[in-house]
Amino acid sequence: MNVPTYEEFEALQKQLSELRQQVRYLMGNQLTWLTIEQATKALNCSRATLHRLTKQQKLIPRYQNKKPLYEVAQVRAFIESTRVSPGAANKRILAATHATI
Repeated sequence: MNVPTYEEFEALQKQLSELRQQVRYLMGNQLTWLTIEQATKALNCSRATLHRLTKQQKLIPRYQNKKPLYEVAQVRAFIESTRVSPGAANKRILAATHATI
């Protein structure tokens, strides 16, 4: 059995605490839609790339008053499909919405 060192254990506890905060924030605020600006920031891409992803139907927006909105779950799933960890995907989305936790 592989037992972590004290430092590794402390790092894991810190990571778990951060993930709990992110989950509480996301569940408490019911963040479900991102604007173009927020989506491009979360995806770390340009508007042109976001438009291309939309045309390729890799991301499908919902329109509200002719303004495209991208579902958070869909953006998160796309980020994770690029081999980014779920925790890092959540951090990107939180940073894109200027949320502080």
